[in-house]
Amino acid sequence: FDRDGSFNPVKWLNWPESNQDALCQLPVTNARKQLYLVLCLWWMAIVSELRKNERMFRHISQFSRAIHPREMIRFDPKTHTERIMRLTPFTKCLLYICIAGMKLLISIGLLLAGTVWLTASQSIADLLLNSVALGFVILVDETIYNALYPEAIQKPIKEMKLWIKDEKGDTAQKDALMRDLRESWMYYSGCLILVALYLNLGQSLPYIGVLPNFQYDAFCPSYWETEMTRVCGAWPNKDCFPYGSPDAPVVDR
Repeated sequence: FDRDGSFNPVKWLNWPESNQDALCQLPVTNARKQLYLVLCLWWMAIVSELRKNERMFRHISQFSRAIHPREMIRFDPKTHTERIMRLTPFTKCLLYICIAGMKLLISIGLLLAGTVWLTASQSIADLLLNSVALGFVILVDETIYNALYPEAIQKPIKEMKLWIKDEKGDTAQKDALMRDLRESWMYYSGCLILVALYLNLGQSLPYIGVLPNFQYDAFCPSYWETEMTRVCGAWPNKDCFPYGSPDAPVVDR
């Protein structure tokens, strides 16, 4: 590049090939479609976690108030399960702060950190490996729970039911279904739009921008055209790799 920041093709050709490889293999400069797809999947995964957290907030708020902790749980003799009927104010606060609140903060942190990490991948292969690693990070809490707690503790927790008031009537249930569908489309359409804005306008933002002020004026299209050209063409012939062929010319290596 020249001193004013404009792209100089002559300097590009004289630039070391290793530097060209490092710049042109960045997904944020070359494989933007693949990067956009992976980021959309990552955002959808985090939005799924956020929606679970939002439902947790809503369910906690639906419980009526219990004066004493003994009033919170009742045993159902028909199903032989315990039901959480009410919650004390102190228990509600603990659930809001220690569980739902912490899950919300962790999800937002993972969304930002994972987005920057994926965008800063050094190559398409690194992009795929990083996405697999982030998928493992999302499952860490379940892995720790299954590893540390024995089946004797997990089984009563699984069998315990929450006493949540459902909306009664067919009309109310249909309205709730349509509302949930609209929310789903809104959330996931927002992921597609926000990821596109991040890749095009968000690179100049502090802390989360990976390649600010990049004008996409490097010689990468020509670079990839050279790198991806098939040596043998679309239809290889016998002279393509003439090792051992009696009528092929000798190639110095």
